[in-house]
Amino acid sequence: MGLTYAEGMANSVYLNRRKRIIQDIGEQTLVNIEADDRFEAHKSLENCLPPADIVFISVKSYHCEQLFGKMKSMVNSNQLVVSLVAGLKIDTIQEQLGIDKIVRTIPN
Repeated sequence: MGLTYAEGMANSVYLNRRKRIIQDIGEQTLVNIEADDRFEAHKSLENCLPPADIVFISVKSYHCEQLFGKMKSMVNSNQLVVSLVAGLKIDTIQEQLGIDKIVRTIPN
């Protein structure tokens, strides 16, 4: 789902000024993403999360607690977090990441 959003943003005439930075842990996924010149692929959060203006989170809900534990020290109050995670409340994200600017989406 996250890649679908990234591709839509990359194809937008309004949002195409910069490359989208995508973090994934799958080796083949990273190879595929890196082959597309609209994206910059990273395996580690440390290389891509701190400089991001907007952070899209697109993982299964059972991965969130572990992911947020890794992210918490790297996010800051100026960043906007957009959650594509089904069933995850804004309050939960705010509490686990320690930031306030959260948007929750419910893709169909």
